[in-house]
Amino acid sequence: MLSPAISHLKAMNGYFAQQFFIYLHNTLNSEDVVSGLYQYAMQSPVALSDYTKGELIEELSLLVTQNKLLIIPLYE
Repeated sequence: MLSPAISHLKAMNGYFAQQFFIYLHNTLNSEDVVSGLYQYAMQSPVALSDYTKGELIEELSLLVTQNKLLIIPLYE
């Protein structure tokens, strides 16, 4: 069974996962990091010149809901 935090990110068709990516710390959420994560998850050379950061975050959120990308929130 998924922990509440992980299942929470999948709720509402990835809405909370999208919010996680948008409001992540600025250093961790730089355009380069989001682009690199998308390239890794999709095994694609797509770059920010092809999509906006918002579009990449939306795609990453959908990957979370489809169990193709796992996010494990770490707590302090």
